[in-house]
Amino acid sequence: MATWIAHLRIAEIIFREISQLDEVSFLYGNLAPDSGFPNEDWTLYDPPKLVSHFLDEGKGEDDIKDLIFYRQFVQGIDISKQNPEYSFRLGYYVHLLTDQLWWKKIGIIMESINQELFLTHSRGEAIGLLKTDWYDLDHKYLRDHPGCKIWNTFFESDIPKISLPFMPQNAFEIQMKYIKEYYTTSDSDRVLDRRYPYLNEKILNLFIGETSSAIIRIIHLLENHTQLESSSSLSLLLPAEFASYYPPLGD
Repeated sequence: MATWIAHLRIAEIIFREISQLDEVSFLYGNLAPDSGFPNEDWTLYDPPKLVSHFLDEGKGEDDIKDLIFYRQFVQGIDISKQNPEYSFRLGYYVHLLTDQLWWKKIGIIMESINQELFLTHSRGEAIGLLKTDWYDLDHKYLRDHPGCKIWNTFFESDIPKISLPFMPQNAFEIQMKYIKEYYTTSDSDRVLDRRYPYLNEKILNLFIGETSSAIIRIIHLLENHTQLESSSSLSLLLPAEFASYYPPLGD
């Protein structure tokens, strides 16, 4: 749901606050859930989002079962003995949290205030128009920050092996190569210095800062063995921390 550079920017902030993480493994983990092969209009994936994002049939990204992933694949791993594996899986978990917060804070209200798009276009086309702002902001950020450490570390590093039984290594490698190529391939039709009607830089930066802080707090609470009956870690947050932003979201 969130953009790939948004995921990496959040990972950068969290990495500074969580000790002992393997940086490269953590970065790749933050992108790994989006490793499904997309169909033509990027509305369906293989493996499907039900699998990669721990969703129930018919549920959206506001209902990701992130704690099921955490309990099965993160909790109990000894970071001192399995550092890369732990770091990758914690990154995967951070991605699941970020997508939930993106949907709750941005996605819901963005669809609501742009209903005309969904009435005059197919759902895939409407989402594609909204995402033009999202991903152009990614390209703008990389253009304006040519020394971006987190991107350079990801781009220059080898793709690691993963040990999650539901995620094929081949699909993961193809998607990581695609992400690297996508952000380094020029497009003469892409205009970055423009008005952003659906999502602007100010709101995106606000989301990245708030989401990073919320996730850091969640991780520390779980490290201190906070017990939860819920399937979502967002139950640790106050409602105001995942409330939708007020419109407008764009310029």
